[in-house]
Amino acid sequence: MKKLILCLSILFLTACSNNEVKKPVKKPIAVQSTQKDIVQVKEGVYLDTTFKVDSVKRKPTSISVLKKSNSWKVSPGTDLKTVLESWADQSNWSLAWEAGLSKKIIFKNKNDIYLTANSYPAAVKKLFSSLSLHKKGWYYRSYSENSMMRVYLK
Repeated sequence: MKKLILCLSILFLTACSNNEVKKPVKKPIAVQSTQKDIVQVKEGVYLDTTFKVDSVKRKPTSISVLKKSNSWKVSPGTDLKTVLESWADQSNWSLAWEAGLSKKIIFKNKNDIYLTANSYPAAVKKLFSSLSLHKKGWYYRSYSENSMMRVYLK
């Protein structure tokens, strides 16, 4: 018995010294890594190119388009009141529309337009100035203490 143990020990040591001990072979594992990058496509529209890459297949598994929270959308065919109401809803503001129902400004753009602004009042200011509405008698007043926007005609 002692000779058997001694022989096995010698065989083991010899194999170890010659690096003949075989390690289990590992199969390649598909590892997913994530790369995060946001690219501006046009003003106010961003492409989220965050994707997972499968290390074996080497192809993206998902890409999505996102709208930044400081982008404000004007859809074709909508009127000024509808746009300002939807912006107010998404920013927890209220709109006091004192311009009446007879006068409407309807947007005739072909595609969605995105304005970049940090807040609802800044977006309204940008919209009014870009359309020169004050020259047409349209005005707005922002009351930030109670989150209310007032739109009126003079």
